[in-house]
Amino acid sequence: MDDDDQQMTQKQKEEQMKAAQALQQVQTLLQAEKAIAGINRKCFRRCVGTPGKQLWSSEQQCVWNCAQRYIETQFFIQRRFQDLKDNPSMDLPFHFDPNSIST
Repeated sequence: MDDDDQQMTQKQKEEQMKAAQALQQVQTLLQAEKAIAGINRKCFRRCVGTPGKQLWSSEQQCVWNCAQRYIETQFFIQRRFQDLKDNPSMDLPFHFDPNSIST
C-alpha cells in the first residue's frame, strides 16, 4: 500500500467517525424531542383544563411536577432495561429477551 492509499484510508476513517458523531447527535436530539413531546402530551393534558393567555401558578406547578416525574420515570426505565440487558440472569417475573433492546 502506498502513501496515497494510506492517506485515503485515514481520510475515510475520519469521515466515518465524523458521520458516526453526527448520527449520535441527531439520535440524542430525537430522544430529547421525544421526551418533550411526551411531557407535553401527558402533563399539559393532565394539568391544564382550558388553555388561556397564561397558565395559573397551580397549573405551572402541576406541569413542573409532572415533567419531573416523567423524566425520572423515563430515566429509571432506561436504566432498568440496560441493567437487564447487561445482566440477563436477573430474576424476573416474566420472560425477558435482552437482545430485543436496541441501544
